[in-house]
Amino acid sequence: MTKTFSAILHNQKSPALLLCLVLGGYFLLYFNRYAPITEGWFIAFAKLMQSGQKPYQDFELLLPPLYTLQTLAFREIVGDNLFWFRLAGLPVTVGIGLALYKILEVFFDRWVSAFAAAVAVTTCALPTYSALIRPSSLARSWQSNFASWAAISFFSSASA
Repeated sequence: MTKTFSAILHNQKSPALLLCLVLGGYFLLYFNRYAPITEGWFIAFAKLMQSGQKPYQDFELLLPPLYTLQTLAFREIVGDNLFWFRLAGLPVTVGIGLALYKILEVFFDRWVSAFAAAVAVTTCALPTYSALIRPSSLARSWQSNFASWAAISFFSSASA
């Protein structure tokens, strides 16, 4: 083993960096090539909320309103261009993978955790909507992964 390869293997941040590169590259391969049937729904819901209508009262919203509120805030910044909404999925996708990596790292070796997170995000989290980008699913996955990681971190530090 060369010194450079050995240094990479023993660097604490290498698995997380490689995970970011793999997930980012995978995401960029398809993020602007497909359009799910629900494309733009949440932008329309955000427009309704911006016009003063209330979810569950004035229009049907089948999910909790957090993602719609996030969409509304992002829409204020970038407008209605779907390209920017799709591109916003890049940090969300990488965030899901990193949150899962941090959870798995508590129980497994860091390289195994990075590999498992990459496989899980590319084969399980993204295809739940037929390999098409549905930011609401990505946001929910990221939020649940982050909550799990925060709980594990809290209870690990509390018991130490």
